[in-house]
Amino acid sequence: MHPILFHLGGHPIYTYGFFYGLSIFLGTVLGLRRFEREGHDGAFYLKSILVAIIGAFFMGKLLHVVTNWPWYQVKWSRLWDLSTGHVFYGGYIGSILFPFFYSRWARQPFLPVLDVTATYMPLGLALHRTFACLMAGCCYGRPTDLPWGIVYPADALASQAYGMVPVHPTQLYESTWALGMFAVLIFYRRHYRKVPGELIALQIALYSLGRFFIEFFRGDADRGSFVGLSTSQWISLILAACVALAGIYLRRERKKAALGAA
Repeated sequence: MHPILFHLGGHPIYTYGFFYGLSIFLGTVLGLRRFEREGHDGAFYLKSILVAIIGAFFMGKLLHVVTNWPWYQVKWSRLWDLSTGHVFYGGYIGSILFPFFYSRWARQPFLPVLDVTATYMPLGLALHRTFACLMAGCCYGRPTDLPWGIVYPADALASQAYGMVPVHPTQLYESTWALGMFAVLIFYRRHYRKVPGELIALQIALYSLGRFFIEFFRGDADRGSFVGLSTSQWISLILAACVALAGIYLRRERKKAALGAA
């Protein structure tokens, strides 16, 4: 673990926050470049990203409150503590929903923005999980005898939960999966994309699949569970069902595009 990256003017710069911000910055710069190359309004894209960040922050906190309500009941001031208590899946959903409503208000096309952000989001996710989550000691795995298990310091959350034993580096599992997603999305964009919405649908499908199986190796039980599956696994299943429904729409749009090109 390396929770503090460095000090600036006597103030600690936390590794988690630094790389979280860096992942957003990287995705935004790459996405803006692609968005403008495709002939869209760069200013609208940047505004959408700002709205997405707000949505991710709000929904990430909201889902943490919902899944950890007893923890907040112990100390109500935790509701207003924005420095802790965020769930990735809540932020993921918020980063889609908030720009959707903004685009409707601005009367701008929504799917092109989503397709661009969907392409580069896995790259930021890989950076975030590898350096932010791993170094902060969150999102840790269950105990394992595998040779790549990692042992956290005594004051880490994983060690407090299981003792100083090797646990699955689930952060690295997800970052590896994210890099694979990025490669697939780039390949699909270049060779198979026909209509807006295909890339975000593919990204959600890939992430839901990977997250569902990685959850079996996670060890942080405070994420909540229901009927043997974690909250994140249930969300993965719901998102997969939504993608299946979206696939019907996208198939229809691809047929229209093919007829229009004929």
